[in-house]
Amino acid sequence: MQINDQGVLTGSVMDYVAPSHFAQKALYYTQHYGRFVCDRRYQTQRQFLDAFLVLYVQKGELTLETRGLEWQVTERQIAVIDCKYAHRYACQTQVDFLWFHFAGCSSQAYYDLLFEQQKVVFDASSHSHLKAHFDAIYLAQQRLDYREHEVSSHIHGLLSQLAMEQPLVRGKRSIKATVEYIHGHYSEGLTVEQLAKASCMSVSQFIRAFKQYAGTTPHDYLLSFRLRQAKHFLTLTGDSIDSIADRCGFSSSSHFTRAFRKAHNMTPSQFRGRH
Repeated sequence: MQINDQGVLTGSVMDYVAPSHFAQKALYYTQHYGRFVCDRRYQTQRQFLDAFLVLYVQKGELTLETRGLEWQVTERQIAVIDCKYAHRYACQTQVDFLWFHFAGCSSQAYYDLLFEQQKVVFDASSHSHLKAHFDAIYLAQQRLDYREHEVSSHIHGLLSQLAMEQPLVRGKRSIKATVEYIHGHYSEGLTVEQLAKASCMSVSQFIRAFKQYAGTTPHDYLLSFRLRQAKHFLTLTGDSIDSIADRCGFSSSSHFTRAFRKAHNMTPSQFRGRH
């Protein structure tokens, strides 16, 4: 298909897909796809498009703006955009990127999950499975025997892998070290203030960065980890509830019991009786 957009160079391709009625009702499906080789004149700016967009930068650098935020998408990075919000992406250098618009199934729910966790741009340089899904989706659309179920499977695979990927987080190394510290010191009286100080961040910066990295707050992560360890002790030892509560960092057995009941709808003693 001929491409008339300013800045799109020779070697670029673009085409449309006509999803079946079944695909629109039950599958993930693509609508529009291509590979663009562009110079610095290229940009796309939209107010609304009823679709989602995934970009994979093979070479160069794009600036992406959406929902009041801005990212730089560089070589071997993937970006996901909800095109129902105003958005813009533009070349900072000569750029070679693959892209496709998609919709269907749980596309909105997946995007909302990614955006809530501030997962918009992903590093695929050391994750070949991400690029493999992208390549399979791109190549499948060019086949004469286009297989909608196969494409849907790869879109789902890509989205689920992105949901499990760690986002590009400033201070990621210090947050990872903090998580490892929690694992080794969960029985102690840890506070968010102490953990933030150890990570050389303010409390608000630390909570925000930790949630980006782990998908939850430091307090909830610590509580969840303590309860996980408690379940091991309840199952594998005959230690008393008081002893397990103390061993897992709870201030009292009643605090432990309340937290356990809230998380699992049963007391520690009831859990032990069932296991």
